Amino acid sequence: MHSYAFAQLKFESAYDNDRNVTIYAINPDVIPFTVVIDFTTLNNLTSTGGKTVIALSNPGRNVVAKLKRTNPDQG
Repeated sequence: MHSYAFAQLKFESAYDNDRNVTIYAINPDVIPFTVVIDFTTLNNLTSTGGKTVIALSNPGRNVVAKLKRTNPDQG
């Protein structure tokens, strides 16, 4: 017996007042998914989870990564 999951994760990002970025995964399925994000180039941002972030996306909207500004004076 085979089972296939056809859910497609969607991603959103939002800025806070300090221009830091939060990345969300929206999982429309009832099954959790593992999300792997590999940040190859970040300009004036650092990932709180390192270069490669591994996160669990449960059903619904989940925070999967946070990016913090390195130099607040730079655009």
